[in-house]
Amino acid sequence: MRPWLVTTATRWGPLFAESATTAARYLSQLWPSRTIASIDPEEFYHFGLSRPYVRFKPGSRTEREIVWPATEFSLAQPSELERDIVVGVAIEPHLKWRTYCAEVLELARRSRASLVLTLGALLAEVAHTRPIKLSGSSYDPELSARLKEAAAGRSARRSAEPVRIQLDPAELG
Repeated sequence: MRPWLVTTATRWGPLFAESATTAARYLSQLWPSRTIASIDPEEFYHFGLSRPYVRFKPGSRTEREIVWPATEFSLAQPSELERDIVVGVAIEPHLKWRTYCAEVLELARRSRASLVLTLGALLAEVAHTRPIKLSGSSYDPELSARLKEAAAGRSARRSAEPVRIQLDPAELG
């Protein structure tokens, strides 16, 4: 089966949550994965807004390296699914959005992804006892109908149990 591409970008301001980025990173750690691609940050970032930082190289206490803002893609191979998942994690670019999106879509085309999912999150005051608001949209009529059906079922509930929308990967192709 063709892989899915799941991608997210952390916004650069302090007022935005990193929930979606954390979720994408978690997928890369949950399943066996390896880095397969990255997008060169040079033309997409204002380094005064997303500054590079210096750290010790892995395994060294004396040698340092500069870490630049980046978009990295890893190939996750979950044994529970019949498909691979390409996970993209980035800092939201500041410049040349159309060119940046074209590069992401080129990776989707080259990897033959059958579905591209973008994850996002915003800060909101939600008590831990209340369900969180989840939303989804799609240009695909079939997937859009499934999302609306799941949302209707969710709004009919009145309990404080967490929201879980399950889409069977086999049904989505």
